[in-house]
Amino acid sequence: MRKIKMMLLAGAALALAACSGSGIVLPSLTVPTAQQVTAAVIAACNFVPDAQVVAALLNANGTITSVGTLANQVCTAVIASNKSARLRGVLPTVNGVTITGHFLAASKYHK
Repeated sequence: MRKIKMMLLAGAALALAACSGSGIVLPSLTVPTAQQVTAAVIAACNFVPDAQVVAALLNANGTITSVGTLANQVCTAVIASNKSARLRGVLPTVNGVTITGHFLAASKYHK
């Protein structure tokens, strides 16, 4: 019985060793931080989302989403929401979260 366990353990170790050089890249399972998401949104479209918005987006996210994906969703929503829509009280949303914040003055999207 002990020999069988040792053989199984050796087989598992050999299988893991074979996988390590196969070039297979597993997706990262790290949850983005609020700072990472905020920095990515600023870099993508010069929009600074409010801190509570970023926290709500991270909590509303059912699956682990990359920082880039969240930034793209926020930027798409705020750019598509024009000034007249905001004046009528229609605010952009992402995953059910209302996006609030401000554009940096030097933004080409700032109107």
